[in-house]
Amino acid sequence: MNMKTRKTIYTLIISCSLAVLIFLMVNQRLESPKTKREPAVSKPAPKKPDADEPETPPEILELMQAFGPDAKGEGAPLHLLSNYRGPDMIRFLIKLLDHPDLEIKSEAARILGVLRPPSAAAPLVALLLDDEEDVRLPAAASLSRLPSKAVLPELRSVLDGFDNNFEAAQLAARLFGRLKDRDSVEALIKWLESPDKYLRREAVASLSGIGLTEIPQKLIALLDSESEETRITVASAIGHLHLPKSYELMLKLGGSSTAAVRREVATILGDYSEPGVVDALFKLTHDPDSSVREKALWSLIKQHDKSIALKLVPLIVDKDEQIANVASWTIGGIGNIEVIPLLRPLAGHKDVNVRIRVADILGSLSANECLPLLLQLLNDNNVEVNAKALGAIGIIGNKSVIESVYPFIRDDDAYVRRQAVAALGRMRLKESAHKIVPLLKDPDTEVQAEAMKTFQLIHNPETAPKLVEMLRKPSSRAIASWLLPILANERTVLMLVPLVQSEDADLRRAAVNVISLTATKEDAEAIAPLFKSDDSEVRKIGAELAGRLGADRYIEEIAALLKEEKESIRITAIEALGKFGPDAARKYIRTALNDPSAYVRLFVIDAVERTKDRSFLKEILAAAGDEDTDIKRAVASALGVLGGKEAFDTLVKLSRNLESDVRHKAAQAFAEVGDDRAPDELRRLCKDESSLVRQAAVTGLRKLELVDSTFVELLADEDIGVWDEAVKALIETKNPAYATAALKHFDNPDSGAIDVTVSLIREIGNDSVVPHLLKRLREGSAEVRAAAAHALGKFPKREVGKELIRAIKDIHMSVFRTARDSLVEIKASGVVDEVIELSRSDDPGLREAAARILGAAGGKKAGDALISMLSDGDKTVMLQAIDALGVMAYKKARPYLFKELEANLKSELELTQIVWSIGAIGQHEDAQKIIPFLKHESVDVRITAVEALGDIGAPGTAKHLIPLFNDLTVFISLPPVLVKLGDRSVIPQIEAFANARHRWIRGCAIKVLGDMRSESSVKKILHLLDDPEPTVRYSVIEVMGSVGARENIPYIMNEIWDVSTISA
Repeated sequence: MNMKTRKTIYTLIISCSLAVLIFLMVNQRLESPKTKREPAVSKPAPKKPDADEPETPPEILELMQAFGPDAKGEGAPLHLLSNYRGPDMIRFLIKLLDHPDLEIKSEAARILGVLRPPSAAAPLVALLLDDEEDVRLPAAASLSRLPSKAVLPELRSVLDGFDNNFEAAQLAARLFGRLKDRDSVEALIKWLESPDKYLRREAVASLSGIGLTEIPQKLIALLDSESEETRITVASAIGHLHLPKSYELMLKLGGSSTAAVRREVATILGDYSEPGVVDALFKLTHDPDSSVREKALWSLIKQHDKSIALKLVPLIVDKDEQIANVASWTIGGIGNIEVIPLLRPLAGHKDVNVRIRVADILGSLSANECLPLLLQLLNDNNVEVNAKALGAIGIIGNKSVIESVYPFIRDDDAYVRRQAVAALGRMRLKESAHKIVPLLKDPDTEVQAEAMKTFQLIHNPETAPKLVEMLRKPSSRAIASWLLPILANERTVLMLVPLVQSEDADLRRAAVNVISLTATKEDAEAIAPLFKSDDSEVRKIGAELAGRLGADRYIEEIAALLKEEKESIRITAIEALGKFGPDAARKYIRTALNDPSAYVRLFVIDAVERTKDRSFLKEILAAAGDEDTDIKRAVASALGVLGGKEAFDTLVKLSRNLESDVRHKAAQAFAEVGDDRAPDELRRLCKDESSLVRQAAVTGLRKLELVDSTFVELLADEDIGVWDEAVKALIETKNPAYATAALKHFDNPDSGAIDVTVSLIREIGNDSVVPHLLKRLREGSAEVRAAAAHALGKFPKREVGKELIRAIKDIHMSVFRTARDSLVEIKASGVVDEVIELSRSDDPGLREAAARILGAAGGKKAGDALISMLSDGDKTVMLQAIDALGVMAYKKARPYLFKELEANLKSELELTQIVWSIGAIGQHEDAQKIIPFLKHESVDVRITAVEALGDIGAPGTAKHLIPLFNDLTVFISLPPVLVKLGDRSVIPQIEAFANARHRWIRGCAIKVLGDMRSESSVKKILHLLDDPEPTVRYSVIEVMGSVGARENIPYIMNEIWDVSTISA
């Protein structure tokens, strides 16, 4: 065959091969999908992992098998479902929403709310129709966290399924409100006509929260509905919209023929502040229906209009008792003293309930102008009126009327007596204490308790003799025992000593307890008669008291008790001798070392330890041979105090005792004896079977500054006390070599030492550990990877940042979180661009983490990236971006934040976050835009606005905060902000609030004055040392101390025995 023929044949072969290949390719492309071979269910077709997407780890595959369609999940670790993340886990969780097991289905729904994948919207919406509430609720909660763009279309697509399912419809209505869906108005209006009241309520709440700018005509049309329930619901919905037309319609509906509608209007108008609202509410207080009148009265309190009180006085005599009571509470709540002349005629009203209401109002007004009328009520022939008047007088606390109060402490009625005593306590005149003494034995226990409280408030030591007499009587002994230590004077001990010699054992013990609590060294002479008693128990008490007082003048008398037959008496004598100096007590203690009772000898050794007398060393060493374990323990403890190399051999023997308590004390003592051989014994004891012994040994080596590599092994000890001491010791060395050596614990997760090792690395590790940590971050188990990520947070290097960026995509939640937190800690050092790229991820969890990291990193790149994240569809990501802009105080973000602030669809949480961030950026000109939020309906928003203004620190801001002293939900946040602003021009206004009617407001204002170091204010608040409230008096004392003026000392000393201010 020639060359030409061969070439032709080769060409034909190649052409045929190409033709066959093309035919096969075309045939494969045209092949129907149904003819494709599906991979087996048990063995999924292998998927080539994406470069940025980690492979599904074996533990998740096992989890999938445990909760798979063929498994019931019985015994499966349900909590582990929340430990993982990533696309595979999301797909698996979505499948679990169809699981037959209720708990598994519910947990899967909950976790999807944490991961927030848009793909979960449809299956979660389907769960709203589930028969089980435990499934519906977590599904609804998770849907509220998903992006609204993903949820709302799915929610609208199944609206027909809610028609006959009220529970599901309630959740849907709530979601429409939370997701601010204006397109759901028609559905919400439809639900206002539902027979289910809970669905109607949810629809009302959602309509008021989605940010409507005008009232839909369909909603107005429903006001003419034949259904009374519908009309009431629609009135509520319109009222809660708070639109201009809402108020007009509310006024119109106030004349409705339906009482329930008028009642709803009366309730809603309380939240309006438009002109004429007070008149409208006052008109409703004359409504023929009592429930409408009651609601109108409660709403009037919210108006803070003092003129209202004058108009309401006639209602105090309303024939409807509930209306009359609410009217009186409203008048008292408004607090206008101009009503006093109008109340005067009613103080003599024939109806006793009217007179009681007058007394209640006067107490609420809490003004001196009320006293003449209250004194008139004291002469009333009704005990309840008397009691109410006494209570009001007590609230006012004016001492000038005390003589009018005294007669009532002897009243036949217990309630009257109690109120009279309470009033005297608030006035705090010392001379009134003597009059209260009989009430300490009052047959009524509540009167007794009030008398005891008042006695402490008044604190008159001159009443001590009467209390001593009460101590003698069993019926009043408990009360006297409580009060005498508080009221004792220099003569109290002398009066009590004779009682110690009583034959009544209970009286003796009570007297001893009081003496021990009140006696001082100056009282030592008073106890001399006790040692002359023929009763050894009395002499024992004398020894006990002498020991407590350090009265060594009685040492001979105490030593004589060592010969007593009773063991308890000898022990008391030993304890007393141990409290004296070694020179005084030595010879007596030495004699007692030979006591026949081991229990007594134990106390002797303890006494030697307290005296630190080394002359006893020989006897103590000999006592180590005692058979009693407690003696051995005491000897080891004493040798640690007495010290000396002579003790070493004895301690070695004791450290090998079978009892761990003995070894423990020996280990403690080794660090004190000063012998060069002691460290070796301590190292041996570091391996003792008892954790207490090991801990004592480690502590001893640490004390001797003999820390070495053996301490690294101790990091794996099972006892927290041991490894805690070990890690503290290693940290104190500041030797990075120990941190490197401790890395071996990463290779043995079961040792339990990983977290301790991380703490050590973060404290003393240097750059040499970084390569080891990076390797473990790439190759270790989930626990090891998380620990390595945490440890790397101390090393701000680009190579660290890059590995942490990889680790933050880890499917394990623990690794994700620690990598995120470490990137925050290193401020994304060298990897800001990578974090910005992360902020564009499809995973909302990664975007949220990126926002947090960028906030810590700071800089223009990070700030601009965060601004772009303000439009993120995931609310959690957006909120984190807002927070991060505040953290980094990025000024360029201000216009964008203000744009968000002005949007009328913001939730309370969003508003709070935006206001905080604007405050954190801290530009003075921004204060004016924050001030309006001081009146926001949300408490959290108001508090955040206060704090933001403090952070901004703009001049002239403080005056806008002063009115908030009247806001009982916000005023507590004022002190630190006002102090930070430091505007002293508002001090007079704060001083005015120091006299406010509400005790909390008084205390808060006084605290501000103290923190502002306002010396000029002290004289203006001195009268508040007599305030009936202990917390207020306490605040005044604090102010006096804070301003540091010496002239305040007498006032402070006068209050030193006020027990109530101590407890305050």
